Amino acid sequence: MIDPSPVRASARLLSRILLAIQVLLGVLALAVLVGGVLAVLIATVRETLGTAFVDAMGVTDISPQAGQVLGLAALVFIQVAMLFAVTGRMRAIFVALERLRPEEAAGAARGTAWWLWALVIWGVLAGALGSVITTWHLPDGERALAVGIGSQQITTALAALFAAFMARALTLGAALWRDHRAMI
Repeated sequence: MIDPSPVRASARLLSRILLAIQVLLGVLALAVLVGGVLAVLIATVRETLGTAFVDAMGVTDISPQAGQVLGLAALVFIQVAMLFAVTGRMRAIFVALERLRPEEAAGAARGTAWWLWALVIWGVLAGALGSVITTWHLPDGERALAVGIGSQQITTALAALFAAFMARALTLGAALWRDHRAMI
């Protein structure tokens, strides 16, 4: 007879940890929204009041504009929302294992892998968009578009491969669990 209680206890603990991470990500998302709105308001006031000072000094104003601040805040918010989705799928794996439902855990692992691959793609796109947004206000010839794949995308891709493998392993485990239950 197989005793699933150690797996259930570990799954319960990991589920609670991931729930705490989701709460922190939710707080971070709220902070990004509030911070983005405040930054846009500050940038708008600076654009309105600050141009007189910049003109009087005879220098070129290269500080970011309100639209740029909003664009960067949107990129960060999307990243945090995607991380929230990943941790939600990861948490679903452990909730299913705690309930001894390996088929559901396999589906959640497939969902986790999908979201991780989406994060890899988003990481490349967000980096390129971020470089365009941050240099948009600069004079012609000084704007930039940077596209790159770094260690963050590589480690996320490895995590996606691992999650995809775990989905297959959990599918096999579900079949073995059904066979075990049928024999008892």
